[in-house]
Amino acid sequence: MKLLRWTCFFLAISLAGSGVVQAQTIADTARQERERRKAVESETGVSIPIVISVTPASTAGSAVTTRVNTSTANEQSKSTGPTDLQGHDEKYWRPKFDAARLAVKRAENNLKLLDLRVNQTFLGRGGGWSRISALEKATHDRDVASKALADAQQNLADLEDQFRRSGGLPGWSRPR
Repeated sequence: MKLLRWTCFFLAISLAGSGVVQAQTIADTARQERERRKAVESETGVSIPIVISVTPASTAGSAVTTRVNTSTANEQSKSTGPTDLQGHDEKYWRPKFDAARLAVKRAENNLKLLDLRVNQTFLGRGGGWSRISALEKATHDRDVASKALADAQQNLADLEDQFRRSGGLPGWSRPR
C-alpha cells in the first residue's frame, strides 16, 4: 500500500513539474514571436529600382536604386497591436469580412424571395401567354440571383484564403 502511495506521489510531482516546464516553453515561444514581429515591422527600407530619363542628352535608361520608407505608405493602418505578415491589423480585416458576409446574406435573401416569386407565378391563377412570360422572367431573375449568390460566396472564400495566407489572427475573421 505504501508503494502505491509513493508511486502516486512521484507521478503527481512529475506531472506538476512537466506542466511548469511546458508553461515556460509557451511563454518563451510567445516572446520570440513578439520579437520576430517587431523586427518585421521595424524594417522600413525597401530597394526599388527607378529608371530616370529626363532628356535625350542624359544617360537614358540609367537605373538608380533609392530607399523608400514603407512606414509612410501605411499611415492609415498604423497600430500598436498585432499585425499580420503584410502589416494589416484587425481594423483592416474586420470590415472586409463584415461586408463580404453581408453580401452573402443579402444574396441569400434575394434568392429566397425570387424562389417564392417563381413558385407563386407557377401556382398562380390565370393563364395564357402573360403567365408564361411572367414565369420565364421570374426564373431568369432567380438564375441571376443564384449566380450573384455563388459570386458572393466565392468572394468570401477568396477573402478567407487571402487572410489565411497573410497570417492574420483567427479571431479577426470571425463575426462579433
